[in-house]
Amino acid sequence: MVLVDSETWSAAEEFAAVLQDNHAATIIGEPTGGAGCGHTDGGTPTTLRNSYAVLEVPDCARFRADGTNEVRGIRPDVLIGWRKMDGRTRRAADFAAMLPAALQTAETLDRKAR
Repeated sequence: MVLVDSETWSAAEEFAAVLQDNHAATIIGEPTGGAGCGHTDGGTPTTLRNSYAVLEVPDCARFRADGTNEVRGIRPDVLIGWRKMDGRTRRAADFAAMLPAALQTAETLDRKAR
């Protein structure tokens, strides 16, 4: 089981996505931030025509087993409806309440994988 939230980004998203796509783990929590894979070889500096400001633009994509781009974020198998204002105690209680559903989902995925 892997716990994620909206502050899960980048390589942590790839980790969760690979496990989810291969039915190797149950993902629980809230949708991840959706950083995608970011930059390769330092990124792609892009100069804006009018202001000449330089932006670092992501230049890669990681595609999931279903064909979607990881930049959309990872949608957990078991969704917990956390809100930004929820503190650690509330989040822990919500997680504990959803744990039985997550364990059941994990068992179902394990049976399918066999």
